[in-house]
Amino acid sequence: MKTSFRVARIAGIDINVHVTFGLILLFGAIQWGVPYGARGALFGALLMLVLFMCVVLHELGHSLVAQAFGIPVRDITLLPIGGVARMEKNPSKPVHELLIAAAGPLVNVALATMLWIATDVGATLASTPVPDLAKQMTPGLPTALLWLFLSNVFLAAFNLIPAFPMDGGRMLRAVLAMSLGFAIATLSWFVMGSSATLGVTIAAIVLFAVGCTN
Repeated sequence: MKTSFRVARIAGIDINVHVTFGLILLFGAIQWGVPYGARGALFGALLMLVLFMCVVLHELGHSLVAQAFGIPVRDITLLPIGGVARMEKNPSKPVHELLIAAAGPLVNVALATMLWIATDVGATLASTPVPDLAKQMTPGLPTALLWLFLSNVFLAAFNLIPAFPMDGGRMLRAVLAMSLGFAIATLSWFVMGSSATLGVTIAAIVLFAVGCTN
């Protein structure tokens, strides 16, 4: 049974949508439809669709840089949790891996910057306390622009976390490989990533325990 379907082809790269992708559109429709009715449901579904266009651009950032270094890209598949670009082989040089990994988050930074410059997102954030932002978000173009700005900032920051399989983790490994080689860099990368995960887990448990005793 086929689990994904091609919806476009860009620069020789198939853009596929997984059969479960509709779940994220449904989620957006429910999230905005419950408080705002049919208009909100349509707004929520369209908002998710535009967000995943940003995800496609993110993955194209990786893919086009990979192609520039002679690495074939099989396809990009959109899932409810994000996008995946499948490359035929891994980069042979650390600097190539660094640039390929960095290209995706840089696309989100560029999109967020364009939204900041072309809209009044900056003025909205400057004049509205963060806790009040959610209360002011109603279906409409201003909300969509603000939401997309914040989403692209989040996508860039989240992907720069220095742990596998995030782009930041691949960037860290590439930097380590420049002096240590891929094999030792991968081992160091795994150890540091595991340590970071353990540290975050312990911190979360401590904070939860403190919260329960207060």
